[in-house]
Amino acid sequence: MPTDFEKRQAILLKDVEGKLHHFRRLAKAARFALRISQFASLTITGGAPLLILIELGSKELHAVLIFVAGLATAFPGIFSWRQSWLNHASTRNEIGAELTAFKSRTGEYSGLSEDSALDRLSSSVAAIVRADQANWVKRLEAEASKSLTH
Repeated sequence: MPTDFEKRQAILLKDVEGKLHHFRRLAKAARFALRISQFASLTITGGAPLLILIELGSKELHAVLIFVAGLATAFPGIFSWRQSWLNHASTRNEIGAELTAFKSRTGEYSGLSEDSALDRLSSSVAAIVRADQANWVKRLEAEASKSLTH
């Protein structure tokens, strides 16, 4: 039968692993969106002039392609996919480093009792997540104030 400590540790480790998975998924999605938009922008921007040059397709098609290329170029900036990718990957790495240090009892976890190490992991991961959330709020406020002034 597991002890109270073992139960608490299992709950916390499951929570931390869930956070790692969450930030890994968010980083992957933002990276994918950024890469797709970059590919679309380059492909359409490079292809539209060639279609015009060889007179393939209608003028309407050319106009639509150029419009779509403009959107594909603007989307990464509008949706901040690059920044999202970097932020989520950084948060994931910070949580992963805390988990590794906890499991190996190195760094800040060296010499701590089991309970103290568990408490430190819980508070450290919570602080990392709070910092990530504060960063998002700060970015959204900056974007909102920028859009209001322009």
